[in-house]
Amino acid sequence: MKVFIPIAAINHEAQGHSGNFGVVGFYAKKCAENGWVCIAEDTNLGRKNHNMDFVRMLSKLREEWPGFKNAEFAVGGFSGGGKACWWDAAYLIREDYKVIGAMLSGVNADLSMAAREDFKAPKGPYKDIRVHLSNGRWDELADGSKQDMMEKSLNKNGMRKIKKTFHDGKHNLEVNQIPIALEFFTSDVDE
Repeated sequence: MKVFIPIAAINHEAQGHSGNFGVVGFYAKKCAENGWVCIAEDTNLGRKNHNMDFVRMLSKLREEWPGFKNAEFAVGGFSGGGKACWWDAAYLIREDYKVIGAMLSGVNADLSMAAREDFKAPKGPYKDIRVHLSNGRWDELADGSKQDMMEKSLNKNGMRKIKKTFHDGKHNLEVNQIPIALEFFTSDVDE
């Protein structure tokens, strides 16, 4: 089983209230079409900046869904959600889940190291994470130079399997990049 966990950016109160469920629709259809399960967690007040909801969700899924712990996981998000997804990845790694991918769309800063240090996650599993960087050709916040900077930073945290792509847009999530990322996460070919 392959599980994708999308994370939403929280730039203002309205985004906090809509939470991860506010973005799950962008990912869920593409995940299902490609044989992945897509899950998101929130409180009844939207997404909060703590991980207890995520911890409780994983606990409940392990209880109700035999074999869930043995799934392969990927995380991702657009802009701030792509930055924040590293905290879920770090927690999963620390708890011995297998993280195989991260989809970072319109992301202009790598927070993988900060999240790993916050959760005291071991560095070794990061070498197996495939990272898909997707940016708009005319993205004013995360242009091509940001992809190069991101790649260098991700390399410092042990990640070497990185695919960089562009779409014909600005600072936006291009849903047609989702299947490209999902296929890359399970591919035997390094980019």
